[in-house]
Amino acid sequence: MDESLASAGCLANPLALSDWMEARMREETDAFVFVGACGIAVRAVAPWVNHKSTDPAVLAVDERGIHVISLLSGHVGGANCLARELAQAIGGRPVITTATDLSGLFAVDEFAAGNGLHLSDWALAKQCAARLLEGERLGFYSAFPVTGEMPDCLYPADEETADIAVTVRGEGWFWQETRDGQKFPSVLRLVPPALVLGIGCRRGTCVAAIEEAFAEMIREHGLDRAAVCGIASIDLKREEQGILEFAKKHSIPFYTYDSGTLAEQEGAFTPSEFVSQVTGVDNVCERAAVCAARELALARGMENGGAARLLVRKYIRGGVTLAAACMDWRICFD
Repeated sequence: MDESLASAGCLANPLALSDWMEARMREETDAFVFVGACGIAVRAVAPWVNHKSTDPAVLAVDERGIHVISLLSGHVGGANCLARELAQAIGGRPVITTATDLSGLFAVDEFAAGNGLHLSDWALAKQCAARLLEGERLGFYSAFPVTGEMPDCLYPADEETADIAVTVRGEGWFWQETRDGQKFPSVLRLVPPALVLGIGCRRGTCVAAIEEAFAEMIREHGLDRAAVCGIASIDLKREEQGILEFAKKHSIPFYTYDSGTLAEQEGAFTPSEFVSQVTGVDNVCERAAVCAARELALARGMENGGAARLLVRKYIRGGVTLAAACMDWRICFD
């Protein structure tokens, strides 16, 4: 390698490009910037392209730094934004080819990614984009506070009439039924990971019992599994195998608190004399859910100090006690 490049921090790569790409993809790299022809970049990433919801941002920059081209994952992966930033930094020109950007329209997948939201249905997202490109305005609803100016192609709507909804509600909450009894999702849901599941159970409760109780609670209360960002309980349950297995299965962090911390939580909770005798606090599942939701909201820098509200109060199934609290969240239009 040229000494000037080495002194600038460039590292020599002994691997073939295909081997290097495989190693980087296994590390789940967020973005790739290729300096050279687009064809080289395309051939390098082609074996690893999966879906726009998971693909990394891929850019190609010509060797003179004139064009900075967003090749892959322009919205969700942030390639379009990165192309603009990189072009500005090197005095080049960003090359963006996504239709909504060219038309100056709202891109729902980019909006979802920017706000940390799970996009419920990519087919519906494509339909929304097509409707916007045809000049249609879409109804937008949010169950959470919204800041910034809504684009002209959207208009405020209620939960029943929205085309796009920011919500923790599940698909069944928004189903429409056709004349022949077929049901289909009618709203593109953008789901924030804002729910904390509070849990209590008998010692030795198996993961299958917890899974069944969780599934029933989600179904009965019309919630989306993708909204659950944490599980919480009292520290007496820190080593409860069933809960640990459940958390691991769903890749959800598990938080525990001592009885004193739970007792300090403000709010109206469902008391139990038996629970109080066993744990030292009158309620575990509701208090733990609210405690973790407030803590997580504070960690996100929420303005009002980590507000949380109970969406599901004490829910008992098969020896498992559950509750769900929704943490504070903010939706922003840039």
